[in-house]
This record gives sequence, structure tokens and C-alpha cells, in this order.
Amino acid sequence: MDFSQFRNRDITRIIEDAATISRDIGLREIEPVAMLVALNQHYTDELARYFNLCGIECNEFYSEVFNTIDLYPHSNQQQRALKLSTATVNALYIALEIERNVGEMSFPNSAIVTGLLMAPGPLKQLADRSGISSSMMQEIVTTSPESVYYDSVNERFVTGDRRNDLSQSHVVTEAYPDGPLNGGLESESYNIANPVGLIDEKNQIDEFILASLKMRDRGVNAKLECDMMLIGPTGTGKSYLAEHFTHKLHDAGLINRREPVVIDAVNWNVVEEKLGETLENIADGVLIVDNAQKLVSENDANNIGSLDSLFSAMSFMDRRPIVILVGLPGGMDEFISKNPSVASKFEYIFHLKEYSAEELAKICEATLMQKFNENLDEPCRLRLTNIFKHLLRNKPSNWAGAHSAVRKADNIFMAFNMHGNQRISLEDIAGVEERDVTIEEVLAKLDNFVGVDNIREELRQMTSEIECDRERFGGQPSIRSHFVFTGNPGTGKTTVARIFADALKALKVLPSGHLIEADRSKLVSGYVGQTAIQTNELIDQALGGVLFIDEAYTLVSDINSGSGFGKEAVDTLLKRLEDDRGKFVCIVAGYTKEMHDFLQSNPGMQSRFNKVIEFNDYTGPELAEIFRRIVANNRFALSDDAAGNIENFFKGLYAGRSRNFGNAREVRNIFDEAKKRQSRRLATMRNQGNYSPDMAFTLTREDIEGEESLRPMTIEDVMSEMDRDFIGMESVKAAVRNLATTISANMRRSMAGVGDNNKLGVHLLLTGNPGTGKTTVARTLGKVFRTIKLLPTDKVIEADKNAMVGQYVGSTPQKVNDLVDRAMGGILFIDEAYTLSEDSSSSNSFGKEAIETLMKRMEDDRGKFVCIMAGYRDLMEEFVRVNPGIDSRISHRIHIEDYSADELTKIYLRMAETQQMSMEVDAVETLKRAIVNMVTVKTKDFGNARDVRKLLDKTLERQSVRIQALPDSISPCELSLIKAEDIPVEVHQEIDERQCILKLDALVGLNGVKREIRNIAQYLKLEKMRAEALGKRFVGLRDHYLFLGNPGTGKTTVARILGEIFLSLGISKNTRFIETDRAGLVAGYVGQTASQTNRVIDSAMGGILFIDEAYTLSQGFNDSFGQEAIDTLLKRMEDDRGKFVCIAAGYSHEMQQFITSNSGLQSRFNKVIHFEDYSEEELVEIFKRKILSDGLTIAANAEYEMKNMVSTIFGRRNANFGNAREINNLFQRVKEQQSNRLYQLMANGITPSNNDLLTLEQTDFLCDKL
Repeated sequence: MDFSQFRNRDITRIIEDAATISRDIGLREIEPVAMLVALNQHYTDELARYFNLCGIECNEFYSEVFNTIDLYPHSNQQQRALKLSTATVNALYIALEIERNVGEMSFPNSAIVTGLLMAPGPLKQLADRSGISSSMMQEIVTTSPESVYYDSVNERFVTGDRRNDLSQSHVVTEAYPDGPLNGGLESESYNIANPVGLIDEKNQIDEFILASLKMRDRGVNAKLECDMMLIGPTGTGKSYLAEHFTHKLHDAGLINRREPVVIDAVNWNVVEEKLGETLENIADGVLIVDNAQKLVSENDANNIGSLDSLFSAMSFMDRRPIVILVGLPGGMDEFISKNPSVASKFEYIFHLKEYSAEELAKICEATLMQKFNENLDEPCRLRLTNIFKHLLRNKPSNWAGAHSAVRKADNIFMAFNMHGNQRISLEDIAGVEERDVTIEEVLAKLDNFVGVDNIREELRQMTSEIECDRERFGGQPSIRSHFVFTGNPGTGKTTVARIFADALKALKVLPSGHLIEADRSKLVSGYVGQTAIQTNELIDQALGGVLFIDEAYTLVSDINSGSGFGKEAVDTLLKRLEDDRGKFVCIVAGYTKEMHDFLQSNPGMQSRFNKVIEFNDYTGPELAEIFRRIVANNRFALSDDAAGNIENFFKGLYAGRSRNFGNAREVRNIFDEAKKRQSRRLATMRNQGNYSPDMAFTLTREDIEGEESLRPMTIEDVMSEMDRDFIGMESVKAAVRNLATTISANMRRSMAGVGDNNKLGVHLLLTGNPGTGKTTVARTLGKVFRTIKLLPTDKVIEADKNAMVGQYVGSTPQKVNDLVDRAMGGILFIDEAYTLSEDSSSSNSFGKEAIETLMKRMEDDRGKFVCIMAGYRDLMEEFVRVNPGIDSRISHRIHIEDYSADELTKIYLRMAETQQMSMEVDAVETLKRAIVNMVTVKTKDFGNARDVRKLLDKTLERQSVRIQALPDSISPCELSLIKAEDIPVEVHQEIDERQCILKLDALVGLNGVKREIRNIAQYLKLEKMRAEALGKRFVGLRDHYLFLGNPGTGKTTVARILGEIFLSLGISKNTRFIETDRAGLVAGYVGQTASQTNRVIDSAMGGILFIDEAYTLSQGFNDSFGQEAIDTLLKRMEDDRGKFVCIAAGYSHEMQQFITSNSGLQSRFNKVIHFEDYSEEELVEIFKRKILSDGLTIAANAEYEMKNMVSTIFGRRNANFGNAREINNLFQRVKEQQSNRLYQLMANGITPSNNDLLTLEQTDFLCDKL
């Protein structure tokens, strides 16, 4: 192994970098971790190739690292530090492996600390010495990878978001003697006597203290109400200000404790246990909660559970001690917004601004003076300021404000020592300075960007206009435009905004050209009056440069909520755009549609933002080029196969993009995923012995596209899958094959410039009953469409009405559009689509709104996705009939028939086999009978495979009960065996025709009716025999009947017997008898009657639908609901002729009027049976049979009274006489009279005998005379 390449190549710079890295990760000396990272920055290829992936012995590597450092004359101290860290050396190899496996390009602290924890020896002791267990350290690393640091002075680890000087650790230990929670408050800004900035905040603190002292001097003994929130980015002086306030309070004699107690929110679960005790101990001081944003849920700022205990304790302690919450803006601002009542408990809420370049230079210089007693001359001061200007314009990922300034001072002093100069010089201050650039240099930056031709032209045009103004009018031109950047994520809006800022500075239109990035969270505050202040402060920072507001449309998202904070920010912004026109440029950015709505939300918006630049999605070739550049920038290469197919891959990605496509971000994600796949592939090859080092930085097509995508399917492969996986469904298989052939032919014609391109837009109607496999067919169609290259993916997005319809105005289009966006490049499958039109007649129907939105997207994005609408055949046909826009967009229809009994049996057997169950021969025969029974009595909503699944579930339940009773010694085969007795079979009693006629004959009276029913039975029986003799299919249920007569004449009873006769003749499939009336068919609001009527008819399939008092369905011209029921009924009687019998019953006169009112009714009800009133003698016979059926007898002397009672009501009858119903009523009254009589006996102490209880006496029949 040759490391000579490391020996003479800028060793000084490597050492400087290692020193910086050491500081960054909390080390006071250069250790191997820093040295390795520094080398990795300069020799990434070599280290990754030879060490990380080749498995070189780490000791050999580090011996060479040590020798490299020995070449530098001032390395003795560093060498000693290195040799003291044997455990760290071992840990670094582990860290490297962790880093490689998670796909990072440089060491994150998480990998380093995890590696340290996994290493044996001194590191374990060091963790124990720190009071931090390995499990605790792992949890901290997992939740906050940057929160563990090593303090070499005290030789222990420290937890917390940043390093700390441990000067206050004893304060925490007082309250928590069992172990440290945190080393105290981090030295956030710097530890100097006269810090920079924070003037306004310190003035307010001084004013409060002065006011408090005046009150005390006047003898007013008021408690201090000065709880505070300090919110700001890292390195803005929050912790310094908290300590400054505490010291001021103490020095003024307002509190007794000079030093605050500092608790880091990372350890809140430990703190909470002793919170009351802690507050008691420091009641005369200040409690600072650092990293307070960690106590607020990242996903739910309404959840303040972690802070509840603190607020409760504050109230209980009567606001003692003073509490200061210190936190970052993201979580804290949202917390304030969501919890204004809680925020009101804090008298001061300071939002600290980031330091300017000049302030950062002063902080750095002050640190040099305080820590190292070194100062800067003017050239060094100017260079340092320019470096900070550049850093502020191009913030690195680890930018930390004042922390970075302090670290810069450390770096300067280290370089100063290494260079051996008498005083700090320019060569000691490393970094890129901000410098003036020409407009040509700025424009040249855009030349390196992919797919920004329109933006490049816009910028050149702006440059030309400004230059022309300078030539025409002389002097310094100004820009009076503000810009709107619209487009999807990852299209470069933020990057171009920086270039715009550079261009405006280069053109001397703006003095600084710096870019201030903002979003809603930085502009909008959570309480009244603060938003305008916050917005103005941000604009002040942007003066002389560019204010870039990303996702600006979110500022108007609360217009309807009533909070108005976003509107307040917009109003403030518009005023400043006018008042400070020419002093800064504002760029608002976001999605195209949302930004259009944003501009429309305020009449002053469009006049202020007068330049709109659209950032188009990158095309497939442009995405491919971006990917190539990412690959090259990361020192990877593409295999020949990957390079040859990369454009086709990204063309497919582009074709299948959604409305919010991530563009370059998506490309970055693909690269990251490719690296992970490569790592897994190489690990497998290494295990198999097929690995070589030259594979380490080559991405294959498999890495990029995924192994599955490289297995192209043909249409024959898909059809073979259908043949293998689908039982039956031959018509569907043929339809799918024909569909694929038709679409492929249309695509060929289109590519040749022949034919109608609109035919490439495919949308389908897929109909069938439940359990017929509609969703499975849709997924198969996804494979078909991908195979024939109609669609780039085979994804299927499933939806129903609930997923498409919102709960409030405006939410439905958004939900539908989101679903379509997700389905781009694939299939949107809408199950039970007909439910969208169930309330379509309502003027504010959300379902109708969903249909209209869907139709627009089906047309606008024709060819970009396929919509498949599924449901019952008749309901779906009605759905497209009442929505002609849908009908015109449907290009193909596929219907799936119900499974046959044989197919359902095969489905059952396959399901059982999947669950590793076997069946006896007898069980298979029993299964066939059970399924034949299911099919015989099935209704329209028969569940097909779903019902078979239920049958199998019931079978397994019965089988489980059976084997539970068997001894433990039974074999495993017995445990998985299904026997005939396990299968539930519904036994249907055979009905004999003669028994049905006998039951009919047994009825009292109705001789004419009986004659008609016999004639019907005889005719149908002979018709069936003739059809069988001719080999034809007999359809017997072709007639529908009118039963006319008064109530109680036996219409319902005869209808039931007629159903049994049909079954006995083999004409109907079941004895289903559905009895209904107007209330059962007519709904209470528009659009629902048809659905309700259809559901009732569906339930009667294979049997009889009996509509009592059918004439009530027609109640005049104004009865639209009843007419809707009639129209639906007539259509189904025709469409489903032979599948059910409808019997309409009612009074003769009213039914005659009902039938003659509609010609369709006359033609459909072609059989009329009249039910005459019973005679007096027949009513007496009915009464006698009623007595006998109740198990009672009638006394000999009571029969006369019974007949007399019947004669009386018969003589009083009218046109609406109730016949047998009147007898039922009389019988009930007689029984009540008997009960009264027997109760009187009991009251007199006589217990009735059984004979008394079961005999109706003469007096019982006198009730009618009472």
C-alpha cells in the first residue's frame, strides 16, 4: 500500500482542516477522527476506494497517518494526542462502516459516536465517567445526532446541542446530586465582557429593571413578572442574553441567586421527576430551559404535554422562580401561534436576529483578544469581514452564527501559531472573500444550469433594460420590479433567486445583493401585533438585497380561519414594497396554481409583483443530464448499460410525474437510492467473492432503476399470469387481450402520424358484482398498459367516494386533484364510482363537484393517466347516463360476470390450499353442494369470491371446534384436514307442487282466486315441459301480477303460496318474498328514491316483490318522488324480466286508477287476480280456525254469540271492509274479555283451572255489546 501521495501535498491545509473539524465536533486537540475526516475531504477517492471498501487493516492506515503528521515540524503535540487514542482508532473503523452503510459522504457525529460506543476499552470507561450510559448515548444519538460532544479538559462526554465551558455545571448538580443533566448553559455567543449587538433587547431589560427598582423605592412590594422567551437561530446570543438578564436582576438586588439553573430539554424526562424540588430550591433565582423547542411536538404544536408540568409548577409557585425558555424559531414560533394563552404567561418574547458580517467580524476579533490576547490590523479586519459576507451569502450546512465566529477565531489563532508570525497576518485568515463580480460572470453561472433557457433570457432582458436606463438617464438606475417565481419543487427557484441577487449587485442596482430567505414561519407571529413587527424586521434585513419568500401562498391560507396573521404579514409587505421601492427586491415563490390564487387574494398584489417567471418541470433528457452531473460531482461513474438507458429511464419518470413533481430533488433521491442499492449489491458480491475495488464507484442500471424494473414483461407474460391466477373469467381475459391489441395498434398509428391521437387517451368502465375481482383486473391492466408502453408505471391508486369528496366548500377539488396527481403515469381506480352522483341533484353537491373536477383532469391529462371506474353494471350505466361528460370520456368497457358454481369451488380449493389445508373426498362433494346452494339462491349483490372466503372462514371455525375435542396425540395432517362435517351446508326443504296446491285449497273461500292460481301453475308446468322437449331455456317468471281487493282478503298469503309454487316447479330460485309499500320505496329527498327502489328490487331477485297499497305511489302531478319510484320500477321490470315477479296489491278502484294513469304499468302488469270479500259464513269459519290455531275451544252455548257477533260486523260493512282483519280484531277483543272475567275470579280467591284458561265462554262474546 503506497501512501506517498499524501506526504507532500498541502499538509498544512490538511492540518488546519483537522483542527477546524476537531473544534466542530467538540475536541480541544486534533484526534484521528478529525485527521481522517480532513484527509477524506482532500482524498475522498483514495480513502473510500482503498480503505472504506477494500477492508485494509486500520492499524496500517493509521501508522501512515501518524507518519504523515510527523513530517510537519510542529506536530509533536498533535502526535501525542494521536497516540493517546488507541480506542478511538479502533472505533473509527466502525464509524467508517456505519458511514458507508447509511450512505453519507462525510462523517456525521452519529456515525462517530456510535462507532466510539461500539469500541471496547477506554471509551466505555470514558462514557461511564461522564455519567452517560451506552443506552442513553445511543438514544441521544438517534434522536439528535449532533448532541454529543467530548470535553477533553474534564475528560468526559457532554450532552446538549452545542459545546459548553462547564462553568455553571455545579449549579445543576446542586439540584441533581445523583448525576449531571447538562454541563450548564452553552457558551452560545462567546464569553466576552462587552458582546456585540442585542442593543434593543438589553435596553428593554434595563428599562424593566429600572422600573422595578423605582417601584421598590416607593415601597411597592410587587412580585417580579418577567418570564421570558428567547427565540432565534443558533448563534444569535440567546443564552448570553438569558445570563445577562439573570446577572442584571441579581446585581440590582431583585433576586438572590446570581447564576441561573440551566436545564437542557434533552433531559426533560429526568428533570420532570424532581421539578417541584428544583423550583423550591431556586425560587429566588432564574430557571433557564435550553432547547425548549424540543419540548414541543415536531408534528403537533398543539401538544404541550411536555410543558404542562412546568406551567403547572409556575402557577403553583406563584411565578417563582423566573422562567426563561430558550429555543430555535421553528418549533417555538409554531408553539406560540398554536397556544396564544400559554404564550401570554411570558412578559417578554424576544426574536433575536442573525448577526451581520460586520458584527460577526467584531465577535471574532473580540474572541481573539479575550482568549489569546491577539488583535487584528485594518487589512485583516477587512478580509475577515469580507469572509463573513461570503459565508452569509453562501451559508454552509453547519453555519452557527456567532459560534462560527468563535470557531473562526480559534482557526485563525491555530494558523497563526503554525505559521510562526509575530502577529496575525492575512495568511492566517483562511476563507473565501466576498468580491465584486461582473454581470458577465453572473450570467455565466446560468450557462452551467440545465433547462433554464427562459430564465436565462429573462435575466439577460432585465440586464439589457437596466443598462439602457443607465445610458439614457445616466446616474444610478434602480429596479422597480418585484418577481413571482412559479413552479414545482426542485426547479431551481431558490438557486436562481441567489443569482438574481448577484446580478442586481453586479449591475449596481442593489448595494449588497444579499439574499434573505423566508417563509410563513419567519413572517407570521402567533399573537396580535407581533406579525407586522416580525415582517418589518425581516424586510429591514433585506434592504439593499433580495427578500425571497418561499411558499408565499401559505400567507393567505388562514384567510377563512379568522386568525388574520397571514393577511397582516401580506398587508405589511405590500406597504413596504411601495414605501421602499428600489431599496430591495422581493421574490415570492411557490406552486403555479397556488401562486396564481395568492396574487388574486389581494388587489394590490398584482400591481406590486409585476414580473412572473415560470420554472417549468425538467424534461426527461434534462433530468438525465442533472443525474449525470450529480454522479460526476460525487466521483461516481455509470456502467455502459446504465449510461445507454439513462435517458429512457428519466423520460419515463417525466411522463409519470405528478402535479407536484420534485424535479432535481427527485433526481437526488434516485441517486441516493442507487447508492444504497449499490451497497447491498456489492455486499452480496463481496460475500460471494466476486468483488473487486474498481466496482466501488460504478453505478449499474440495476442500481438506478431497481432489479424489478429490469425484468421487462411481454403481453404474453401478463396473459400467462392471468391464466395462472384468474379462475374462469374467460370473457375478461379476451377483453383484456383485445384492449391491449387495440391500444397498441393506435399507438403505432399515432407514432406514424396516422389516425386520431385522441384514441391514445384511455379511460375504462369496469362493471361487475362484488367479489368478481374488479380491483385485481385493474392491477392487471396496470401491468398491461406498462408492458405496451401506454403508461410508464403499473401503479394503481385506489379511491372511493370518501377519498374524493371533502367536507367543506373547496376541499373536494383539492382531494380529487391530489388523487389524480398521485395516479399520474399509472391508474386511478375508483370503486363504486356511482356513489358520487347519489346526491348530484343537490345544488351544493360535493359529489357533483368531484365528478366535474375528475372530468376536467381526464380531459386535460388525457394520455398521462388512466381512470378506471368500477361498480355494479346497472348502477354504473345509470351513472354515465346521467353524467354525459363521463360517458364521452370512457373509451372502453369491460364487464365481469358472476363466477359459476364450478369456478367458485375451484376458488375455495385454492384458498384452502393457500392456508395449507387439505380436504377429504367427501368434503369436496359437500363443498360442491354448499356452493351450488349459494349460487342457486344468490341475489344481485352476491359476493362471489368474497362469499366463498366467508364460507372457508366458517369451515375453519367448525373444523377448529371439531379438532379441539380430539386427543392431543392426533397427527399434524389431521390438524389441517377439512372433513365433510366441517362445511356448513344450508339444507333447503324440497317443496312439492301438490303440497302447495293443498295449502292453497286449505284457505277459506277465495274460489275464484284458487282457480286462477291453479291455471297459472298448470300453464307454467306445461310450458316448462315443452321448452325442455325442444331443448330450449325456459324463462318462467315473465309475468307480473295485480292483486285487487279489500284488506284482509288473503292477498299477501296467496302471494306467498304463489312463490312456493314457482319454486316447486323449478321456475324460481328461492322463496324470497319481499314485502314493501310506498314508505319502503320512496325517499325523503331528491335523487334518493331511485337508489332506494333499486335496493328493494335487488333484494327480491329470484323471488317475489310484493307492493301493498301500490296505488299510493301515484299521488298526483306534484308527487315527483312517487313518480321516480314508478319509473324505476318499470325500468327494472323490463330490464330484469324473468329474474323476479312483482305483485302490486290494493283496493280495486284505486288500483284501477293507478294502472290506467300510466301506459307502462298496464303493459307490465299483464295478469290481474280479483279477491272478493268473504261471505258471512266464510268469516265465521275464519273465526273458528283462529280460535283453534290459538289452542282454545269455544263453549257450546257460546257458538251462537260468536256467529251473532260476526253477523253484526258483516251487516255494518262498507266499501273498505277489513274482512279477515276484522275477525282478527274481534278475536283479540274476545280474548281480552276472557282475561277480565278470569281476573275477577282470581280477585275472589278462585284459581282458574286449565279448562277455564283454554275455553271461551258465552259472556266473552258479549264484548261487542258493551
